[in-house]
Amino acid sequence: ADAQKAVRLSPLNGVSNSTLAWFYDFGVDADGKPYTNEAKQAAERTLSILKNPQDAIEFYSRSLAYTVLRRDAEALDDLNKSISLNPNFAVIYNRRGYIYYRQKRDDAALRDYNKAIQLNSSYTAAYKNRALLYEAQNKADAALADYRKITEINPNDADAFLNIGNFYYGKKQYQAALSEYARAIEIKPDFVAAYQNRGLAYRMMGENRLAAQEYSRAVQIAPRSADAYEQRGNFYFNISEWGAAVGDYDTAIQLNPNLQYAHVNRGVAHLRLGYYDKALADINKTIQLDPNVAAAYFHRGYIYADVGEFDSALTNYSKAIELDPQMSGAYFNRGLIYF
Repeated sequence: ADAQKAVRLSPLNGVSNSTLAWFYDFGVDADGKPYTNEAKQAAERTLSILKNPQDAIEFYSRSLAYTVLRRDAEALDDLNKSISLNPNFAVIYNRRGYIYYRQKRDDAALRDYNKAIQLNSSYTAAYKNRALLYEAQNKADAALADYRKITEINPNDADAFLNIGNFYYGKKQYQAALSEYARAIEIKPDFVAAYQNRGLAYRMMGENRLAAQEYSRAVQIAPRSADAYEQRGNFYFNISEWGAAVGDYDTAIQLNPNLQYAHVNRGVAHLRLGYYDKALADINKTIQLDPNVAAAYFHRGYIYADVGEFDSALTNYSKAIELDPQMSGAYFNRGLIYF
């Protein structure tokens, strides 16, 4: 909101436009949809304004626009120039670290995050990015330490508590996870992801009634969010409530027709309900959206086998194995046909 207001007040300010581009690149609207076009437009406006940056801030701002447009080489050039003009600007190191991380240059990313924290020990964004890097490296304890540090610096950072909850969830310490999710919701009562993750924890504890309440609360908060319905659909899917799953997948797909996993899961739910034609249509749609979803070929193979079209079944099981050589069910089902 502040970034949007700044641009309205000073539409030719490159710094404000770059901040808005960055906000849009990471944000979603009330329906949970990304601001893809808005981010691109704000980034392109920034480049048209900051054709000749004059100081560290302007080079940094232009780098944000390049980053949003995925022009990483140019973004790095501008960040390096910004550092040469102001080597004590922690934000620049954090941003450069983010690009290195995106390029899978983990050592370079870690050096920059460490430098940012050295320059500003209260810089929570650098701790968060370093934690994400540690998670990608399967260094969960190091990531947890950074998330804990964020909550010490800012006890009202709901995202940090969510991530700590996710740490405990990954360790199967569900009660501890619930405690952290509760803290996140206390800080941010409309935190959809926290309700969804609390639902996951309850489901793993066998508390399906409580889990359903959490997913429904997420839907109430974000009634135009395809993800909210898809996640609740996944919950019903996982407890074999096929009709309820189909209902939520219907709404999710209506809101966002390009949800390939909602299509494949709805297809499986239709299959369990005995609606073969609907199941096949959903799975075909999944493959149309993304031809590399191994599960779609597996389930299509199952449908063909069940109606006696064994050659088509073999073709689909083989494709599933090609895409996912570890899919044991596809080997087993293919073997049954050969047998």
